[in-house]
Amino acid sequence: MLNLSSPSYVRLATGTKVSALEGVPTLEDMKIQLARENRYAGGSVEPWPVMLHTFVGMHFVPDYLRTHFLFHDAPEVVGGDCPRPVKTWELSELEEKIYLRILDAHGLHYPNEYEKRVIKHADNCALMGEIHTIAPPGLEEDYADIERVPAAERLVCWYLKEFPPADLADRNGRAGQHFMKLYHEAIGRYRYFQTCLNTPQYLPTATTKKSEA
Repeated sequence: MLNLSSPSYVRLATGTKVSALEGVPTLEDMKIQLARENRYAGGSVEPWPVMLHTFVGMHFVPDYLRTHFLFHDAPEVVGGDCPRPVKTWELSELEEKIYLRILDAHGLHYPNEYEKRVIKHADNCALMGEIHTIAPPGLEEDYADIERVPAAERLVCWYLKEFPPADLADRNGRAGQHFMKLYHEAIGRYRYFQTCLNTPQYLPTATTKKSEA
């Protein structure tokens, strides 16, 4: 009988160790794994990874929150993408802890309540774009009473053609390169915003949020 003792952490694409208590996914981990982690538990009509969902949502947030949105699903490189109806409170808590560490590692503030709503709105816009294009059959009926987002639907179709599965699976594919390009553009805009704002009290770090918890 083969008995295995599991470690208390997850090894990511670069060998990085991340656990509930410590560790931060690197940008390299994100660009590789988010491109391979399919949404809808793999049930979409076409392969549709978390990375492309993120690309769509980026179009619906203001410049200074683009890095936050780029990272909003990054903790899923540790625990995978879990559909909303079956996501447990414990998994949500774990993702929140990892998200805090990611924000802190990149010098980003923890979003206030309004900013959280803006990020969630963008997330929902991307979701609605998927529901009427590549989501599992029948899901459009479940959301029939929700207003459609045609711009998001067009973006889903565009990204689906722009980054085919073979490219997404490639560790050095164009999708990963685009992710890195978006990161550098977004973090640059965020730092410019900080400079213009010139009120550090308004932008507490993720570490500050963590110490308040």
